[in-house]
Amino acid sequence: MNGSSKKGSTLLELCIVMALISILLAIIGSFAVSVNGFTAAAKKKNDVTQDYLLCKKYIESWVSRFKEEGYSLSVVQSGEGEESQNHVKAVKDDYEYLVSASVDVDGKFTLTLEYEAVGDEPEREVKYVSEVLTSIKFSNDGGFIKCEIGYGDDVMAFVIGGVLGGVL
Repeated sequence: MNGSSKKGSTLLELCIVMALISILLAIIGSFAVSVNGFTAAAKKKNDVTQDYLLCKKYIESWVSRFKEEGYSLSVVQSGEGEESQNHVKAVKDDYEYLVSASVDVDGKFTLTLEYEAVGDEPEREVKYVSEVLTSIKFSNDGGFIKCEIGYGDDVMAFVIGGVLGGVL
């Protein structure tokens, strides 16, 4: 007997360790993919919510500004068939301003708000561009303006009350 014992790993032990490591890597990899999916879904939902809230804020502030200045507001339709669009129009004397929306060939949604001149400031328009919103529709419901903002196949809506037809 020679008193020395061999220390080391057998080929079977190395294979078992490699199999365990590959199983752990597969679990970690699938977890990372699912986390990325959740992150992307949450980001899209956040983008839609932020764009919806900004459009709502712009439209409500535009309507309140023109209502306070004594403009009469109405929902009007332009064009026919597929090309028809609804707008909110503010009219006073010979002046007319619109809130309108359009989608360009790249699929970017643009909300355009025309503003009157204030003091020395000239007439202007504010454009808000979104890559997640797809449409906006205005409708007249009694004395209210109903706004439906689309994203994909879904719609979010809000109402601006008491601004049409002299309803307080």
